[in-house]
Amino acid sequence: MYAKKYILLIVFLLLFSSCSSTNSQVININKIEFKEPEKLSGTNCKSLDFKNYENNDIWKNVKHQLKHNNGYKDHGCTIVNNSDNFPVRSGELSLRFETKDGDCNSNQGWDDCTTDRSRHELTEWTDKEINNGDEIFYAYSIFFNNPLYTKNTATFLGQINTDNSARFYIRAFDKGLGYMFNDKDYEVLESDVFLKWEEATNTWIDIGLHIKFSTSDDGFIKLYINNQLIKQLDGKNFDGVTSVHLDFGIYNAFVSRCDCEEYPTKVVYFDEIFKSDNENEFKAFIGNRK
Repeated sequence: MYAKKYILLIVFLLLFSSCSSTNSQVININKIEFKEPEKLSGTNCKSLDFKNYENNDIWKNVKHQLKHNNGYKDHGCTIVNNSDNFPVRSGELSLRFETKDGDCNSNQGWDDCTTDRSRHELTEWTDKEINNGDEIFYAYSIFFNNPLYTKNTATFLGQINTDNSARFYIRAFDKGLGYMFNDKDYEVLESDVFLKWEEATNTWIDIGLHIKFSTSDDGFIKLYINNQLIKQLDGKNFDGVTSVHLDFGIYNAFVSRCDCEEYPTKVVYFDEIFKSDNENEFKAFIGNRK
């Protein structure tokens, strides 16, 4: 099963690695002056018992844990503080993710080190099953101060994963930051850039997702950027799905294809991670992120 996914990913990532179109809708952005602190300080995510960890400053109605326990580096995920000059979307804390050349990790079902991957991600902890017709709402915010695209490779900053495939990614393209929708066979249904790199850097980008899982054509995924609906993909999306979860952090694929001596270090901040099954609650949350 994993070998099939790997081959399909290679095909569609090559086909869509240089997505050149950009979303025509104007997205409001607010630039921030930021310089990465020389010293990394904060709480290492590896030290936390995420299933029992409550933090309403970063997480709202959702819990996450390390996606790959084996080989997760100390610099991979850190809870940082605004008082130490790290960027936060709101409150005092945010999550800082970093990948360096050679970073790879694994869990019981997948090994990045043998599949040309590099990542530090958290994965949602949930035991709730999804039923036909269910609607789920997610939101999170990201910040970075350098373009994240690396030639011939792929970098993802969040994915909606089900128990049979990843249906949605936020992805770094050569022209800027964008989205990618997949079907259950990892065939790309649609992809596009919504912010050019000069727009996407040094600003908090607020991402919202409204998903209706359905075996009929009334299924959909709606993508909001900075409280603006920029894309809706309609159609069946409940084929074989029993669970869904949000994975986020930095996920690099096909790193050996990088046209460079060392794979570049990448740093991304995440904050305001939210989940709900109530549309009014979701609309209020994304509407209040000023």
